[in-house]
Amino acid sequence: MSSPMAVYDRVLKIGHGSRAARARLNLRRIKHSIRSPINVPGELTVTDVSIDAEHVVIQWGDGMTCRYPFRYLRLQCGCAGCVEEMTGRAILAPVSVPDDILILDQLLVGRYAMQFMFTDGHTTGIYPLKDLRKMSQFDAVQCEGPGRRGI
Repeated sequence: MSSPMAVYDRVLKIGHGSRAARARLNLRRIKHSIRSPINVPGELTVTDVSIDAEHVVIQWGDGMTCRYPFRYLRLQCGCAGCVEEMTGRAILAPVSVPDDILILDQLLVGRYAMQFMFTDGHTTGIYPLKDLRKMSQFDAVQCEGPGRRGI
């Protein structure tokens, strides 16, 4: 399996028009690392976020650690390009998301959400921490630790 950066380099070399340009801009942003817990209204905190070979790993302040598969997160995107704004109907066809999709980077959005850079060039989705925590209740997300109950 190629490293995420090698895959990203191939995506840019192949060139996907404005997607590649947006992805390059995102890489130029300052990468965020969590040095202090992120507080979310309702006492929900995140103490660490990392990306392994197949998952985004979030350590929550209550001791629960959750592993979110890349493809699952891509399919949960709620941006206007993936979900019809007026009706909430899904626009993104699951068959259009490759099984081997990767997340190359993550960014904090304020103190309430995360944004992911996927190898298919998608970068516009915002994932509120509250929604990520709710996802921990589903089988696709592997969680362990004392806070397993969700929100």
